[in-house]
Amino acid sequence: MYNWSRQFHLGLFVFIVAFFSSCTDDSSSSSSGGGDDSIVPIAKKTIKGVSQKGPFVKGTSVTVQELEGENLTQTGKSFKGKISNDKGEFSVSSVSLVSQYALLEANGFYRNEITGKKSSSQITLNALVDLSDREKVNINLLTHLEYERAIYLTEQGLDVDSAKKQAEYEVFNAFGIDGDFEQSVDLDILSSGEGNAALLAMSILMQGNLSESELSERLANFASDIEKDGSWDDDSTKARIADWAREQDLSGGFPLIRENIEKWKIGVVPDFEQYVSDYWYENYGIGKCDDEHEGEIAKNLNKLSDSYGSLERFICRDGAWIEASDYEKDTYGWKSGKEGETRKGDVTETMYIYDGENAAWHDTPNYDCSVSEGVVVVYPKGGETFKVGDTVKVVYGASPDLAGPQFIFRYRATDDDTGEILVDTSAGERNPDGKTCYEQEVILDASLVRPSTEAFIQVIPYVKTKSNGKSGKFTVTQ
Repeated sequence: MYNWSRQFHLGLFVFIVAFFSSCTDDSSSSSSGGGDDSIVPIAKKTIKGVSQKGPFVKGTSVTVQELEGENLTQTGKSFKGKISNDKGEFSVSSVSLVSQYALLEANGFYRNEITGKKSSSQITLNALVDLSDREKVNINLLTHLEYERAIYLTEQGLDVDSAKKQAEYEVFNAFGIDGDFEQSVDLDILSSGEGNAALLAMSILMQGNLSESELSERLANFASDIEKDGSWDDDSTKARIADWAREQDLSGGFPLIRENIEKWKIGVVPDFEQYVSDYWYENYGIGKCDDEHEGEIAKNLNKLSDSYGSLERFICRDGAWIEASDYEKDTYGWKSGKEGETRKGDVTETMYIYDGENAAWHDTPNYDCSVSEGVVVVYPKGGETFKVGDTVKVVYGASPDLAGPQFIFRYRATDDDTGEILVDTSAGERNPDGKTCYEQEVILDASLVRPSTEAFIQVIPYVKTKSNGKSGKFTVTQ
């Protein structure tokens, strides 16, 4: 389901940022850094924070790159530091820069949130930051994914703060996440809070089951995709991520991911689960599961998904879409039937029979219609109760030698009753194979049948009348 509301708010946000940017004077808009008057040199600051994909491991290199104040180009001057523990905490001391703008880079191994294990290869994450009023800077997936977009926006005339705010909004929006969160450089996947939960969810979604090289490629493609227009247009990758998220959600993967992170014992795991679920809900076009949609059945509408066109269906239960059973998806929206009425499921080939006494549809028995010679009638199987006027679906099988002319369906009130033909013309299967169950609807018309406690239906082949079959005995009431 396309979220027009989110897209409207995104457009409004971009308009407001652009409007206020256009209202600045010429000197402040002449450079991406905000003009000469806005450049604030940094002297001997100690920069601290955490670097996380999952947390980067002890010994990871962290670099503060000096940026020129007017156009944010790297001057070549940098300051080095390292992550001091497996929480991902780092410190870079005595940082002096020509402007308040800096590029932070973390390069190393990290703890994989999905497996809980240390990565086998290194990755690099970046963060663009204004250090004029802060010493704490966190490096994470959001700071990395927003970087190229923020730089591009400054080249279009936005100041760094406005560019970063817009880029952060657009990155979250790409994952269907909308909220008033802290700045990206303040978020921490191992702390409580909605913004931290959203960041962890995004990090989990992008990681999926990828290797480090595959992850790096996915991150680079995303950053390149949104750089110019702020929109993630790679629908194929979106669908692959949604398929993975759906699998984790419905197969019990979320508790395992949470357990793997908790085993690190280095922080609080925020409630990421709903954000991950909402991602695949939206990508599949089934929307949110709330009170309004409780009990509804939905199917995957995303043609790029691996499960598109399958028999899989989802049912909204207690705020979550879960996999619907065959019964739930087959009988969704069905109204009451008549006693003994049979009907094929809307999705599967399962047959259902209506139980009038309990006012419910039930799976029909797994009928065995195999027969080597003659006719076998498996329903009515015996013991049912029908009323005069009811429609009954007779279920039968017939051997291949009875191919050609069809069958006579005769109602007999007792063994001694010669009976009445229920269908005016020959009916039924012309080419029986001795294995398949066939169905024929007959009406217990008042002009043809009389009430009985020993009634049955006889299926008689035209070509070999003695090779007929009889149903079980049932009751017919007025």
